[in-house]
Order: sequence, then structure tokens, then C-alpha cells
Amino acid sequence: MQEPARAERGTDTRRLVLELAGAAAGILVFVALVGGGVISARLKSLGLPIDSTLAVLPRETVLIAGVRVLSGGLVAALVVMLVLWVLRGRLRSVALYAVVLGLGVVPLLAFTLASGVTTGMAFASVAAALVAAGVLVLVVVRSPTFGQLSVGIFVVVATLGGALAFARAWDQPIALDFADVQLRDGGRTNGFLLGESSSVLVLAPDVLDRTIGRTVAIPRNEVIDLRLSRVKKKATPIGSDPVSSFTVDVSRFPAARRKSEAVVQQTLLKIRLSAQWKHSPLIFRQSVAAWRRGFDQFAHIGQPRPREPGQRATLRDLNEQTPIFGGKVVITRGRVLEATPWARKEPQTVVLREPDAERYLATCEVWRPQSSPLKPGEDVRLRGLVLAAGVFVSGAGAERNRVAMVCSWAQEVNPRR
Repeated sequence: MQEPARAERGTDTRRLVLELAGAAAGILVFVALVGGGVISARLKSLGLPIDSTLAVLPRETVLIAGVRVLSGGLVAALVVMLVLWVLRGRLRSVALYAVVLGLGVVPLLAFTLASGVTTGMAFASVAAALVAAGVLVLVVVRSPTFGQLSVGIFVVVATLGGALAFARAWDQPIALDFADVQLRDGGRTNGFLLGESSSVLVLAPDVLDRTIGRTVAIPRNEVIDLRLSRVKKKATPIGSDPVSSFTVDVSRFPAARRKSEAVVQQTLLKIRLSAQWKHSPLIFRQSVAAWRRGFDQFAHIGQPRPREPGQRATLRDLNEQTPIFGGKVVITRGRVLEATPWARKEPQTVVLREPDAERYLATCEVWRPQSSPLKPGEDVRLRGLVLAAGVFVSGAGAERNRVAMVCSWAQEVNPRR
């Protein structure tokens, strides 16, 4: 008799373990689905690719997002259950409905509508709240025991919290941490932090605190230092389709500044999106501010002015000690490796190298008269601002240090005859 009883107890134990495991797995899947949905809404709001970014994001990031999203609903559900437990037996049906709806639905809906959601998401939030209210009434009416009532309320309110969190993330500015990364190869990069784990770091490169439609996954073994900071201004896309057409949105600027600001942002966007960089290069805000202040001298077509003041520096100095020159006008010399053809209403893009050290490069945009465009092989002296710096990878796989500049003039050291 004892052996069948032991076998039955063993069977019950295994069944309980399997049921608990199944419940845990179901909860994990639910949390992951909610987290993935909210992250998808955030990526859409930031103008970033959704499927490919989700594929490289660590699983921990998705789960943490799900837990954070559901936390509001979980707290509301716990409060409802606590109040019902304290007042059980003392409330009539109408009062019970009022308590459940007032504590489980109204605060979550009010918080969502006060968050500045879009009109479409506001209507969707109200519809979700009404559906949840109806389901909660059914739970109160149909639940025969307090335990079943508690579980039903918990599930409905938690689910409503996830749905409303999705609405808050849809088409809204998103608060993200900003990451400054020191890499093993000596380079640096930065951007908004989307997720990290022991194996990968996922960033969204930016231009002036605005995302540019690209995400970057950096192996964690290439990172030797990671510094995070909280950005007060929430992130928004720089334009509707920056990756393919370098579009920028400058509507928030005064009309008098829009033309120059469009040139500044498009130039920075082109630098950040260039596939020639090993990682997205650092942009020096001091230089951007200096360019804005003196935009006219860096954007017009004119003859070289060799007597303009500036701090002298070699390309090696600019590449190895770049932060020192942020915001300062510099004068440097180099040999032209490549140069774009002259074009009307367009600056000429020139690639220079240190004459005696090929590992140091500079790319400069400079206006030139039609009669004297720069050509490969010429030695020139440049006056300009260092906008960005990073590690450049050539077609053969060689890595070189490189700075990107905007220049006001370029003077030939060995003029053509």
C-alpha cells in the first residue's frame, strides 16, 4: 500500500513542478513580448530599423524593458488586491466595481494621457481602458473565490499597463542614456545606448542629440571603457530618411538660420554615416559651435587668404590630440590624395595625408574657384575646423587615424605652373 501512495505523491510532485515551470515559461514569454513590443515602438519613434536592431539587442534588454513596462500595471494590480483584501465582505457589488475600476484603470489611463501621447494613441488608450474595465467587471461577477478574483484582476491590470506603455512610447521623444566608448584600437565613439550585455554593446549614433537612422553593434571585447550619462533632452530623429538621402529637419530653427543649419547638419550627418569609418567618429561640439558663429567664411567661394589667423598643427597633432583643437581654427599642411571634381555651388572634398607619415589622414570640404581646383599630388596648406575624428579603414583593410574638417581656404604650397 505504501509503494502506490509514494508513486502517487511522486507523480503529484512532478506534475506540480511541470505546472510551475510552464507558468514561469509563460510569464517569461509574456514579459518578453511586452518588452519587444515597447522597444519596437521606441525604435520606430527614433527612426531606427526595428527587426535588425531587435535581432542584435541582448535578451536581457528586452526582458528588462518588459519588466519596467509592466511595473506600473503590476503596482496598480497589487494595490487593488490589497484594498479588496482589507475591505472584503464590507463592500457591495457597486462599490466593489468602483474600487476595482478606480484603482486599476483610472490612474494608468490618466498617467498615459498626461504623458503627451499622439491623438491616435490617446483614442487607442481610452479604448484599451474601456475593454479592460469591461473585462474587470466580468472578473468580479464571475469569480467564485477571492483567489480567482485576485488572479483575474492581476492579469487584466498588468496587461493594460503594458498596452498603455506601448502607447506612451509610440511616436514620442525617447529618454535614453548617452554612451562614450573607448575602444581597444585607440579609437573612440559615442551614441545613445540601446542595450548592452557581456558580449555586445548596441548604440544609436547621433548628430547633435538626434538619431540618424542607424544602429551599431560593437563586440564587448573591443570596449575597454564605457561611460554613461543621462541626457536631459529626449532623442528624436534628425530627419525622415537620413540614411539614403541625408535629410534633416531644421523647421525648429528661425527662418534666417535654416539654410546654414541645414548645411551644418547635412555635413555632420554625411560624416557620421560614412562607411569608411571603423566606428562612428566623434563629433566635436565646440567646432560645430564655432562653425555656426563664422558660417559665412566657411561656406563662400573666394580666393585663398593665407594671412588669416589660426593655430598651427600637423596632421599627426590633429589626429593624436584632437580634443585640444576642438572649437579652434587650425592651419595644417598635407599632400592631396584624392579630390572631388569642381562643381558649381558645391565645396570640393579633399583627402590629405601627412607627407612623411601615411597613417594620418584628413578630409576637408573647401570652396574653390573654378580656375584652381585642387588635384591629387599637390601639397597644400589648409585653414579650418576639426569637426570629427576616428579610425578609417581602407579598402585593403589597413587602419588609419582620420579627422574630418571644414575649411575656409586652401593654399597650394607647390602651385602648378
